[in-house]
Amino acid sequence: MVSLAETYNAQIKQFVNAHLLNFRITESKVHGPFFYTELKDELIKVIIQGDIGGFEVLTFIGDDKYSLWQYDKSVKFKTGTNPENITFQLNVLNSLLKSLST
Repeated sequence: MVSLAETYNAQIKQFVNAHLLNFRITESKVHGPFFYTELKDELIKVIIQGDIGGFEVLTFIGDDKYSLWQYDKSVKFKTGTNPENITFQLNVLNSLLKSLST
């Protein structure tokens, strides 16, 4: 039986593989209700972590850490873990990463 955390982690990995082509998944794990995915390119590291109740997306540029809501305040209203909120935040992340590469 696949847990919700495994389902959410799989959704994240599918999005990364389909849309964030310059990034590679360096770590991905599930432990009970908790999920964690880490991805990197040459300069940026992204951590997506949470549990079945809520999650966050963190971006590391050099030694600086940024929460995704610092880029788009509407993320604050999409922190409950469900497929729609995960997709929303991943789309915001995609937008952020595209803006950083230009």
